[in-house]
Amino acid sequence: MTRHGNLRVACALVLLALVSGCREHARPGEPVPPAPHHDATSIRQPAPATRMEGTFLMAEGAPSPLACTQDAECIVNSLPDAQGCCLDTSKVWVPQTTAYSYWHAQWQQRNCADTTCPPPPLPYPPEECRTAARCVDGRCTDSCGPAGDGD
Repeated sequence: MTRHGNLRVACALVLLALVSGCREHARPGEPVPPAPHHDATSIRQPAPATRMEGTFLMAEGAPSPLACTQDAECIVNSLPDAQGCCLDTSKVWVPQTTAYSYWHAQWQQRNCADTTCPPPPLPYPPEECRTAARCVDGRCTDSCGPAGDGD
């Protein structure tokens, strides 16, 4: 996949992550239902059977977030916080496998429907090398620095 193709995929996944928390809006003229109330405890509780492995949220059935055999298996995307539902604003341009990114999006749909997340920060343009993922020595990385030193 070309660098521009990787950037398009990464941008699409970031956009998907940003809008996945949006709720369905009422039709014109209909009252808007109140947002569900969540206390801080309900928002901050991790989903059952999750754990952090490095910077990645893992649960049963999760694919490896970094193991790869070719560049096409790697993308750059944001990562969730330790609870798995909200964006960790310190982990916005992170190399990972497409399989992990897809798995996490599915996991969020199943486990985060009742979670209210703070609004994400405004996007910022990263260094171009941060947007181009590649597979180096069986591990997804970005294209910054010498091979294997980009993350």
